[in-house]
Amino acid sequence: MRFTYSWLKEYIDVKLKPKELAEKLTMAGLEIEAVSQADGEWVFEAEVTTNRPDWLNIIGIAREVAAITDEKMAATKAGQHSSASTGRAAQPKSAANCIIQVLDKQSCPRYTGRIITGVKVAPSPEWLIKRLKSIGVRSVNNIVDITNFVLFETGQPLHAFDFDKLSGGRIIVRRAKGNEQIVTIDGVTRKLDLSMLVIADENAPVAIAGIMGGKGTEVTESTKTILLESAYFDPAITRKVSRCLGLGSDSSYRFERGVDLAGVKTASDRASALIAAIAGGLTGKIIDIGKKSITQANVLVNFQKVNDVLGTNVPTKEISRILKALGLKSGKTSKAGAVFTIPSWRRDLKKEEDLIEEIIRIYGYDKICTDSVFIPMQPDLARIISDTLVSFGLNEAITYSLVDKVLDDIFQPAPLVAAIKIKNPLSSDFAVLRRNIIAGILNAAKWNLNRNINDIKLFEIGPVYHSEKLDRQEENHIVICLSGTRRDNWQDGVNPVDFYYLKGITDSLFKKLGVSNYDIKPGQSGIFQAEQSAEIMIKGEPAGFLGKVEKGLLKKIDIDKDCFICQINMDILAKHVELKKRFTALPKFPVVYRDISTLVKHGTESAAIIKLITETAGDIIKEVKLLDVYKGQQIPRGHRSLIYRLTYQSFDKTLTDKEVEIVHSGIISALKEQLGVGTR
Repeated sequence: MRFTYSWLKEYIDVKLKPKELAEKLTMAGLEIEAVSQADGEWVFEAEVTTNRPDWLNIIGIAREVAAITDEKMAATKAGQHSSASTGRAAQPKSAANCIIQVLDKQSCPRYTGRIITGVKVAPSPEWLIKRLKSIGVRSVNNIVDITNFVLFETGQPLHAFDFDKLSGGRIIVRRAKGNEQIVTIDGVTRKLDLSMLVIADENAPVAIAGIMGGKGTEVTESTKTILLESAYFDPAITRKVSRCLGLGSDSSYRFERGVDLAGVKTASDRASALIAAIAGGLTGKIIDIGKKSITQANVLVNFQKVNDVLGTNVPTKEISRILKALGLKSGKTSKAGAVFTIPSWRRDLKKEEDLIEEIIRIYGYDKICTDSVFIPMQPDLARIISDTLVSFGLNEAITYSLVDKVLDDIFQPAPLVAAIKIKNPLSSDFAVLRRNIIAGILNAAKWNLNRNINDIKLFEIGPVYHSEKLDRQEENHIVICLSGTRRDNWQDGVNPVDFYYLKGITDSLFKKLGVSNYDIKPGQSGIFQAEQSAEIMIKGEPAGFLGKVEKGLLKKIDIDKDCFICQINMDILAKHVELKKRFTALPKFPVVYRDISTLVKHGTESAAIIKLITETAGDIIKEVKLLDVYKGQQIPRGHRSLIYRLTYQSFDKTLTDKEVEIVHSGIISALKEQLGVGTR
């Protein structure tokens, strides 16, 4: 929402300087993103939240300023402006020639129309052109400019039809018929469907309700009689049609958020008086169809509760002043509290807590007591994971949840599930909700690689979505992406990242989280190379996968370097996290090392060997570590040599060579008998 300082001063005597005013408004919730000067005007750019459509007009902002500064607003009379003259007397009989029918009263609860005859369409007066130009609106002619002026002044969209171009002198508010189309004011032919609300004459649509008028009935220099429309259109219908047609306007922006039903006629009166003053003509009686107002809620405010909730000491008089300044009417009052009636333009206020929030907005958040209060917090698993991965040297990335469907399909591990499509995506790049985070983080990796940042260590924690799971919360996943080198220095040389480096990060993360009884074992996935692909199981439940991405898939997104990916279902992981730390005394007795050089057939998992060694050795085995993998001479075809270092230690005594040898021999026998693993 853009407005100017000088325009605001027509409604309230602002004594604050522009930048001071911007600060006050921002602290009260109406964020002023920028304050600048243009053509001698101070221009404000405001970010208006969706629940506050009453801020989408200059009167609404003036009301806010009045509450903040404790100033009185100037009354705005119909037709009043410093440069506007008084219009001629109204002629009610002029409206007799127009018939208005509302066939869809649910989508259009209120519709008003009035005939104004004998208007002279011409360029707008200088003050009006300047006012609209200051907020970035192009002047068209005096009639159109007045409807735009009143839109930004009151927040109520208006539309003027050339009445002589309406077939049958009739207005019908209805749903579009099959195969109907309309050429809108921007010159584009738009196809309509049965879900769309239109304004039609006797033969065809002449406007898309709440969004844009038709080319055939626009006001031109030859227009002599106009029909001035002011209405309330259902926000959901307006939003749906706007998205479906890919068409938006200042009017639809306001209708989508909800205009003031009770202000429909007020805006029409204001525009009619300005038209009579500027363009001349005889103003006819208004035809007003539908609901004139909404039931206004009454809310009891307990003065003591206000201060109990806020931790402040706001005086009773100040509570009443603030709420009255915001447009609430005070009813039955006592020492304990008062009943306030919610104005029609504040449908976001429903209960006492809402009014308490309004009070502190205006009174000032800076006046809330800031004494420290200790609140015990539960550990945030996502933050612990993030901090852990950062400590491993990784960088956190945040990518879009909306992605390209083709890329999402490419990097979707089996089984392939249906994607959730966006009905009217901004582009094909944001067509579906992501089913995995892999495509997004690889795109982040590509962005870095294209800028000669060749060592990629990225991770992301975020949600993924599946169509069959819309009735429950989305799944949270962790994804890690590695490429380039893990270490490059004069001592060690260049050490590229690989599958085992990624597996080591995964193991270390699980250790940090206290996750036990998990396996990382070979598993096939359509996105990884077969010999470097693994599945993560936690207590028998699939929890993720890791591997080296297929080169062919990387080429499809223009990456020519090796990339390694790990994705973990954080919801499954969370069930097995144990963050409580238990003290274990340091061992008092020495360790004993033994190495085993094994001869293993391809297909035998190292994890299975380590597991069997651990189970066979019992309590005295402290660690089993893979030292080397060898293929080559003296190794039979179809085999490989794996060398393990076993660390033995007892917490009760010093182990003798004989005790260690008995266990060690048992391990060698168990490997041969159960896994067919020989020794060298």
